[in-house]
Amino acid sequence: MPLTFTKATRKGALLRMALAGPSGSGKTLTALELATGIVTALGGGGIAVIDTERRSASKYADLHDDRTGELLYAFDTLELEDFHPERYIEAIHAAEHAAYPVLIIDSLSHAWFGKGGALDLVDDASDGGAGNSYFAWRSVTPIQNELIEAILQCSCHVICTMRTTTAYVINTDRGKSVPEKIGLKPIQRPNHEYEYDVVGMLDTAHRLRITKSRLMRLADKEFLRPDRSLGALIMRELTHPSGGDTNAGARAADALYGDGAGAALRDHPRGGTQPPAGGSTPPGASQGPQTPHDAQVEGLIVAISALVQQSGRDVGKYWEAAGKRFRVKTSRDMTGEQLTGIQQECATYLGQQRQRQATKEALPRAQASTPPPVVTPPPERDDIADPQVPDGATQAATLPEWLLAWRAETSALLPKLQDIFLAGGVRDALTDDALTLFYAEELTEKLRDTLAAQAGEAESEPPQQEITP
Repeated sequence: MPLTFTKATRKGALLRMALAGPSGSGKTLTALELATGIVTALGGGGIAVIDTERRSASKYADLHDDRTGELLYAFDTLELEDFHPERYIEAIHAAEHAAYPVLIIDSLSHAWFGKGGALDLVDDASDGGAGNSYFAWRSVTPIQNELIEAILQCSCHVICTMRTTTAYVINTDRGKSVPEKIGLKPIQRPNHEYEYDVVGMLDTAHRLRITKSRLMRLADKEFLRPDRSLGALIMRELTHPSGGDTNAGARAADALYGDGAGAALRDHPRGGTQPPAGGSTPPGASQGPQTPHDAQVEGLIVAISALVQQSGRDVGKYWEAAGKRFRVKTSRDMTGEQLTGIQQECATYLGQQRQRQATKEALPRAQASTPPPVVTPPPERDDIADPQVPDGATQAATLPEWLLAWRAETSALLPKLQDIFLAGGVRDALTDDALTLFYAEELTEKLRDTLAAQAGEAESEPPQQEITP
C-alpha cells in the first residue's frame, strides 16, 4: 500500500501534560484547577483521578466557595495499592471506558519507585540485586514503555503529576540566610518528558514554570498560583491557536468568574475598547485575533475584567483608564507585573465593597439587639463653682470656627462608633468611620499651630505699664 501525506490539523488534539515539583509545591491542587478549567471550557464533563498518594486528592473534595456556596472541585477517584505499571494501564483504560474527558494521574512517580513499580520489578528480576540488573531491564523496559504508550494513546486529556528529587539552597532574605527547598528532576524514567506536550515545574512558592511546551503561548512562561483560567486557556490554545474562536474562553470566564465575564472577554479580548457602531477600531483598541495572545497576560485580563464586572464598573472604561495610567495603547501591552498589581487592586476593592455592604446589613440588626447605654449624670455641686472659670457658652465663643465644626462633626459620629463597639466590636466595620482618627491627628496639628501662634502674639505684645495717679 503506498504511503500518502495528509494535511496537518489540530482536530481531535488531546492534552498530555506533566506537573513536577517537591513536597508542598501544590501538584495535586494545580492539577485539579487545570482539569476544572478544561472541563469548563469543554462545556461540562467529569474528572477522573488515579490516586497513588494515599487519598491526597480526596482532601480537596467537598470544598465549597465561601461566597457562592458552589462546589470547587468535582471528581471521581480510583486508588491504587499496587503500583505495577500494568495496574496504571488498567486504570487508564477504565477512565477511557467511562468517557471521562480529563484524567489526572497523581502520581506517575510511584510507577517508577513505588511498591511493584519498575525499580521493584528490576530488583526482583535480578534476584534482589544479587544478579545482573542490566539483563533485568530487558524484561522491565517493555512494561514501562506500554505504560507511556497507554498515556499517549488515551482518549482523555491527561495531566500527570510527579515528585522530584529535593535539595536545599541557601538564599539571602533581608540580610539573613534562609534555606529553600527546590526540586531538581522528576522521579521517573530519564528523558520521559519528551513524550508530553507541556511540562511544568512547580516550586514551594506555588510558581509554575513551563520548561517545555508545544503550545506556543505557554512556552517559557511562569504562572504564580495557576488556577482554572490557565486550564481554559490551554484548551483554547490546543483547539484554536489562532484565536479565531473565543467561545471556549468566554464560556470558561462566565463559569469561573460569573455572568458577564465572558462577554467582557469577547468584547475586550485584550482590554481594548469596543469599536463604535459603523466605525473603525479606535486607536489603542484591540486589533482582532491576528496577534497571538500571551497566555499569562490573557489570563490576567480575564480575571481583572471579571472583578471589574462584579464590582459594578464598566469594563471598557476601566481598561481605558488603566491604559492612560500606564501609558500604553491596550492592556496587551502591559507587563505581567503591572497586570498582577491591577488584579490585586481590583480584588481588594471588591472585597472592601462587599465588606461595606455586609457591615451596612449587619449594623441595624446589631443596634436593634443592643440596648442603649445608660449614662448617669454626675451629681450637681455648687461648692466647686469658680467665678474665674468661664461657662460652656463663653468657652464655645472663644473657640475657633474650624474647631467648632470638627466638634459638631465628631459629636454626630461618635455615638455611631459607640453603638458599633457595643454591638460586638466588629473591627472591620470601622472602615468608613476610621476618618475620625485622621481628624484627630489633624486636630492635634491645628491645636499645636494655634497655641504656637498665641504664644508668639503674647511675646510680641509690649507689657502694659501701670499708671500710678
